[in-house]
Amino acid sequence: MDVELVERKGAGHPDTIADAVANEFSRRYAQYTLKHFGGTPRHSVDKLVLSGGTSRLAFGRGRGVTPIVCDVVGKITPSFGRAEIPVRDIAAESLDAVFARSFCSSALELLPPPVLRITANDGIGAEHHDRYYAPRAIDDLDTVDLRCEANDTAVVFGHHGPTQLEYLVWQAENHLTGPAMQVRFGTGTDAKVLASRVGNRVSVHVAMPFVASLVPSERVYRDSLAAIGAELHQLLQKAAPDLDIATPVLNTKDRPGHGYLTLAGSSLDKGDQGAVGRGNNYSGVISMLRPQSMESHAGKNPFRSAGRIYPEICRAVSRDFARAHGVDITIGLQSANGRPLEDPSAVFGLLPDGSLVPPRELGVDTLSREQVVQARKTVLDPEQLHRDVHGRVADSVSP
Repeated sequence: MDVELVERKGAGHPDTIADAVANEFSRRYAQYTLKHFGGTPRHSVDKLVLSGGTSRLAFGRGRGVTPIVCDVVGKITPSFGRAEIPVRDIAAESLDAVFARSFCSSALELLPPPVLRITANDGIGAEHHDRYYAPRAIDDLDTVDLRCEANDTAVVFGHHGPTQLEYLVWQAENHLTGPAMQVRFGTGTDAKVLASRVGNRVSVHVAMPFVASLVPSERVYRDSLAAIGAELHQLLQKAAPDLDIATPVLNTKDRPGHGYLTLAGSSLDKGDQGAVGRGNNYSGVISMLRPQSMESHAGKNPFRSAGRIYPEICRAVSRDFARAHGVDITIGLQSANGRPLEDPSAVFGLLPDGSLVPPRELGVDTLSREQVVQARKTVLDPEQLHRDVHGRVADSVSP
């Protein structure tokens, strides 16, 4: 690949937070209903939106004025028979869990309490039976090992091994938003890293937020920004000595007397917006020149949605192929609405040189029950919250 464009939206980016809240709600909803009822009703919150709060910010001080608003938008079954499901409580707990990981812990208390609004319905289309969103018996619910029909027609791509640039971008963001940087420089978590590579020449642009109350003056801000840029350059050069990496460019929007200041580390606390589907890909980065899924992985049904389940299967198939053949491959799976998830209507295997690998050579002209079950278990694992926030690149073998 002679040209690459790779971006990562940081742990505190509004879109990253929106994706994480949607997935966490879905996980907690599923865990609650599996525990209490033995199965999970239909649900999907893949239209969740975050509206930013407002703040009064200056070097050395910050004050929250209006709260962040979380609109949970989707289809949510509110009850099983006569037993009500505590949807609002689950949503509130999910929001709190994600905010605790996404904002700077030292400044989290500065945020006004968020406002939670749930805009969901359980309307049933003519193509479904009358208990589709009104379950009354265990047979109306989904379980991890159930053979389910896909609830949509979608194409999903995924890969396991990161390219060298993808790994560098992930490494840079995780370094910039880590707790050590927050302590040393008063930085935030909403860093965005965008890198381009032409041949072996790499340029890096970074948007680096600071917590206003932790940066006493513009002089300190400028000195910190310069030190961070130099440190990042050294980190990237050490990690990839074979690449010609230009000095990173940080905070190009700055002007005299003003800098990238936030209340608690994210632009979400000063008026920015976040929406499901606009964040990082399932891997944790956005690689503009790789085949990509237009289907969001966040907030979708973890039992029936190809957009939620197939990305994990694509990663597993890609990993197994790389181990067997020593080459990275991008896997694509196409679901068909109403057709079993184990029976994708199309399978793609794309090598780095652009050539296609036949489905039979991939071993996935059909999927096994175990592949689908394992993918469901993975996306429902509580540990996935960390990966939703910090990316899955580290799960792969680095270059």
